[in-house]
Amino acid sequence: MEEAPDAWTLAAFWFAAAGAALAAVGSAARAWFALAEYRDLLDRAKLPDAVRQLFVSLRPALGLGRSFQWAVAAIHAVRTLREIEQAGGEDARRLTELMNQVISWGLVLWGALFAFVAALIRLISSHTSG
Repeated sequence: MEEAPDAWTLAAFWFAAAGAALAAVGSAARAWFALAEYRDLLDRAKLPDAVRQLFVSLRPALGLGRSFQWAVAAIHAVRTLREIEQAGGEDARRLTELMNQVISWGLVLWGALFAFVAALIRLISSHTSG
């Protein structure tokens, strides 16, 4: 029969769960702010039609729950970054930067959520094993 974890071990599990939760909330907030700025700039930017269509077509893929579409959007944007900047100027450059931020922070968010779930599983299993 397993021995119940000591107080220090339980405290460590709680800190791990709390830290992962804070990392998830922080990265979700940062991704959300970048997405909001992306949408705002896209609505008011003066872009050539072809460039605007590209960014409008990418907008649905930047929702916080669409990781696979994020990856596809990132690959597409990186491959066409120079063309976008040449055709759309500073607004297009900033939109591309914001899109990359949403993607990057979204990936950090997923990592933090996985760490949070792992910490909770370990915490729960430590309470039920004793």
